[in-house]
Amino acid sequence: MEGNQGGPGGVEYELRRTGGRLIFVISLCLALLGLVLLYQTHNPSGDVTCPQLFFDVSTMHNDLEISGNGDVIANTNRYVKIRLENYHGILGIFSVGNIGEFQIKISVTIDIQKKIKGDDPLFEIAFAERKQLKNDAFDRKIKTSLSILGKKCSSKHMCLIVQRRGVTYKKMEITGINVGSYIGVLTMTKENDSIVIHVSDKEPICKPLLKLPQDNIFNKDIVPVYGVTKNDSTARVLLTVIRDVGNVASFDETTCHKTIYTSGDGKAIANYNVGIQFRRGGAFSKAYRGVLGDIAFKENNNDNESFLLKPDYFEIKVHFDVDLRNTEVESSLFEFGLSPRNLIDNHKVLRYHSSASIVSIGRCTKRLRLCMSYWQDGTQDRMYTAFGQYYEKVNDSFTFGLKVDSSEHIVSVYLVNERKEWVHDFLDVTFVRPLYPVFGLTDRTFVKIHLLSSSSVTKMYSVLGFFPQYPACEI
Repeated sequence: MEGNQGGPGGVEYELRRTGGRLIFVISLCLALLGLVLLYQTHNPSGDVTCPQLFFDVSTMHNDLEISGNGDVIANTNRYVKIRLENYHGILGIFSVGNIGEFQIKISVTIDIQKKIKGDDPLFEIAFAERKQLKNDAFDRKIKTSLSILGKKCSSKHMCLIVQRRGVTYKKMEITGINVGSYIGVLTMTKENDSIVIHVSDKEPICKPLLKLPQDNIFNKDIVPVYGVTKNDSTARVLLTVIRDVGNVASFDETTCHKTIYTSGDGKAIANYNVGIQFRRGGAFSKAYRGVLGDIAFKENNNDNESFLLKPDYFEIKVHFDVDLRNTEVESSLFEFGLSPRNLIDNHKVLRYHSSASIVSIGRCTKRLRLCMSYWQDGTQDRMYTAFGQYYEKVNDSFTFGLKVDSSEHIVSVYLVNERKEWVHDFLDVTFVRPLYPVFGLTDRTFVKIHLLSSSSVTKMYSVLGFFPQYPACEI
């Protein structure tokens, strides 16, 4: 019996056979896993990256309106932000109430023209509840959770003053009140349950000014508020965004007071005309009746990394309220796609332009139904996609997806219902120049766009034709 352990039927023989089978199964699983990864990397229905995408307010047409969170635009005032009429200032782009941590760093430049006599602030950086700004009556005692003021504090000095609901918590002298200049940097950081304020001016090192508990005040719809003095004959004031962690500091030029000068990129405001790049009242009118996204898609020239790169994907939910009987055949109600940034300055529509890839949505030919047509390099594809129902009036929302594969030079279009349905590919798209997501609206009917990105996109993937929900950003 002992001499037969290594032969057929022996214990060692059976162990070797079992081990061989186990190694074969593991090798097969690894090979299948490798094939799945290869397939998902190069197949259009594989994994994608969902970037954090917002509308770039500095590119938005003046007739359009944007929501407080910066992810909804419309050609109506139903979603209008507040344009300040009495308070001489501007709002930040996004609400900071629902952001866990953020940091705002603002450069303050003051050129005192003549001796400061009154005690009105020369500038202010504050946080206030949005709904309390509707009537534009800025009451620091009630409506502001936190204010940092630059104002005269004695017969000889101007101070930085930190107030909380009208109560002064800190006062620090920064410059004299006579003719001269002041340049400083204010940094406000929200961390854990507190707000920390630092200042630097004469010395390059930031000095702690004050640390305050937030006391749940930022659980509300709080927005940054920036003010500059009206009296530019006393002092010229320039506020500039230096650091914007959390994407909350940038100025929303659609909300600024009509006499404020803005830089057009949401990074600077002043109470005087700084130069040719500044406009009064945020009046940066674009020819294009639409807006760009705030990120660019670029070509990756590093072949060593292209194998592991995933395409980018985002969705838009579009609501139409239109009477198709009053709509011309094949007229565009809305368009979206990719375009170089500079095209919106001179072109009212982009589907005819040779550098853009555009999906145009309008009434189908001789049908009371919505259709998607596809334009690339200024030429319309013969193919079109009808969607929705045959109705004379459409008052409904539809979701569209756009997958951008810059390494393969392919842009894919999806119609999203219970599942994601591929409808079109733009091939040989060139990314030599960075391409931005572009969204254009008509002025003939109500259209509202909700931009879905990151974790908010529809999470689905296909298994043998089925689309179960899955907690990852996939197509």
